[in-house]
Amino acid sequence: MMDKYDVTLYGVDSYTGYPTALTYRLEASSVGIAVDLARLAVNGNYPEFVEDYELYKERMGAK
Repeated sequence: MMDKYDVTLYGVDSYTGYPTALTYRLEASSVGIAVDLARLAVNGNYPEFVEDYELYKERMGAK
């Protein structure tokens, strides 16, 4: 069964150096597969994007 997921990847545009959030709405059988599909889409469409886990934690309010 396919479910719909909204996946936001947080990172830095290595070309400009600016923080960037890229959001994808995907259909997948699990959240892990949805994240993998979002990462594949980023690599294919936005090669300057570098994922940044620290930026993710900052945006999500984690300490």
